[in-house]
Amino acid sequence: MDYIEECLEKFNNLPQELQDYLNSEKSIKTLEEIEKEFGVDLTLALVLVFIDELDLEDLSIYIQEKYNLDNLVTNKILFKLEDGILKEVAERISDFEEVVPEKDYILDLDISEKKRLIFSIFSEKIIEQLKSSEEHLFRLNAVTFELVGKDESFLNRLVRAFLENKEKISDKFIVTKGKTLDPTISNWVKDFVSDHGSDIVTAVSLAKYLTNNENIKKIDQEERQILRQVLKIYKNLVFFPDSMDKMPYKDWEIFPINRDSLIFYSNKKEIIKKGALISKDNVVREQKKEEIISSPEKAEEEKEIEKVRKTLEDKSLEELNDLLKNNPDKNLKRKAIESEIKKIKKNN
Repeated sequence: MDYIEECLEKFNNLPQELQDYLNSEKSIKTLEEIEKEFGVDLTLALVLVFIDELDLEDLSIYIQEKYNLDNLVTNKILFKLEDGILKEVAERISDFEEVVPEKDYILDLDISEKKRLIFSIFSEKIIEQLKSSEEHLFRLNAVTFELVGKDESFLNRLVRAFLENKEKISDKFIVTKGKTLDPTISNWVKDFVSDHGSDIVTAVSLAKYLTNNENIKKIDQEERQILRQVLKIYKNLVFFPDSMDKMPYKDWEIFPINRDSLIFYSNKKEIIKKGALISKDNVVREQKKEEIISSPEKAEEEKEIEKVRKTLEDKSLEELNDLLKNNPDKNLKRKAIESEIKKIKKNN
């Protein structure tokens, strides 16, 4: 049995629900859109990822080396792959129950009391909430959307309160357009807008700001994480409802609940077992990239990746065409084989 056949056999042994989604029209369309926009075919790479032949953490290195791309383009590709496929994989194979808000005093308050509480939080108690449990944040989101649904003007009040919030994220001053400002939530948002512009926040713009901005370099990791959450609140609140895009109502949020991160995780067996992709901070990873690439262990892994690619390149056109005949349906397996055939024809 040759290498490609072994890979496809391993793919066939994945949980059926996972196979069905990876072979779905939506997944194939996402891969085709990435190929059309960036000129890269990730079909085979995705197969290798889910059968444990390629670590998900190494996918960016694989793409960069195979297609000679820089970090910016690679990150754009990974963001599209995450949004188009990986997030939904995590949701579809999840065997976790949905979080159900516990009954507590917040839900028992009357409308006027809820308004006073939520307004005070956005005015001066944001950071305190970010250090609370996800269950607490879930309840805050539920109550906030309840109030906004009953009184649209309340949303504008919350936006103003948030943009004027004087809570300090750190003790390091911010320098924005030559002016030295207190490190308040209000001023950090102003600094982000000065750097990014007034367009809606994206994962790319947020990562770029948290990686490159000079003010960010002054604060520690915990403060940076708080700022990251604050800027997500800025996106969710100020740009609502556009910030919710096409998400189902149950996933709407103002306070982020640990599901807006890049999903990189090296152990796919745990993905399938737990039914969720565990997030890894890509910004920190990028900062340490040179250190990672230069390490002997990583160099050895890169050699293994190169060996895999060379093995695939050595397969004959006849062998690949035979595999193609045995996979008539349009799915991930067929697309992987077609990719190799296309590559051979291009080189001949």
